[in-house]
Amino acid sequence: MDIFGFQLDKNIIANNWVPIALWAVTITVLKILWKWIKILWSKLILKLAKKLPKLDQLVKKILWFLSIFFTPQAKLIYLILAGLIFPFLIRQPYGFVLSVFVALVGWSLYSEVTRSKSIKNPIFSDSFENLDSWETISGKPKAEKGFGQPAPSILLPIVENDAGKHTVVELKELIFTNGIIELDVYLEQGSLIDLIFRGDIKAGKYYMARFDSRAGSGNHDGFFRNDGNGFNSIGQSSRNISPDSWHKMRVVISGDNFQLYDENGFIFSATDDRYKKGAVGIFNEVANVYVDNFSVKT
Repeated sequence: MDIFGFQLDKNIIANNWVPIALWAVTITVLKILWKWIKILWSKLILKLAKKLPKLDQLVKKILWFLSIFFTPQAKLIYLILAGLIFPFLIRQPYGFVLSVFVALVGWSLYSEVTRSKSIKNPIFSDSFENLDSWETISGKPKAEKGFGQPAPSILLPIVENDAGKHTVVELKELIFTNGIIELDVYLEQGSLIDLIFRGDIKAGKYYMARFDSRAGSGNHDGFFRNDGNGFNSIGQSSRNISPDSWHKMRVVISGDNFQLYDENGFIFSATDDRYKKGAVGIFNEVANVYVDNFSVKT
């Protein structure tokens, strides 16, 4: 059989299972390497930033640049290039078989790319005309009619007579696994905002993405996990969010990888695999916080 100049026979797959298997292993190894290179680069650069605070802005730009090389679109390009180059390195008919295999893998990644574009439409959004979509766990949340981005917004106040001294609200009837959560936040001086995801909030078991305006060692933007016995850091950046102004908070959750962004771009990433799904919520600490334009995309 002659296909595109390649002479093929009915036993081509049986006769060439070694290069096919080799290519499958190569794809698997590349996928693992993409994940670990991203993690190791992030940790290395952020460690340098902690020792040299002036590098903070440079670090953000470097991490943003590196993140481009690990997007689904980039992976698709790598595989297409590999599919074009690899057949020239081996003898026929291996090239045709491997090209078909690369095409199939490329198509699956194309599906991933197109699926990722579909998350532009949120499954939930709230501009806080009222608080009907939220359950109060503690404190006294309030729809603030005269303030927002634009008004109204939700005020999460510190309540001195509340046992936790902060306000916690949970989004009703939503079980979150993977996706993007975005919100506008305004932190008063010394406050911090925690975005809860994959949580059993009432049991005190969940992940948190944090913007922290406090100065001092250990007080930085990043990710935390609560196992019911207090907060444990799973990774923090070297920076603090500035208080008394509006900021965009964007959290991207995919499997065991979490990424934190503000209006200027990428801040930090962390990995953890303890909790797979759960509720979404928000709460403040230390001082008052306002939240507006909340959306969840999956």
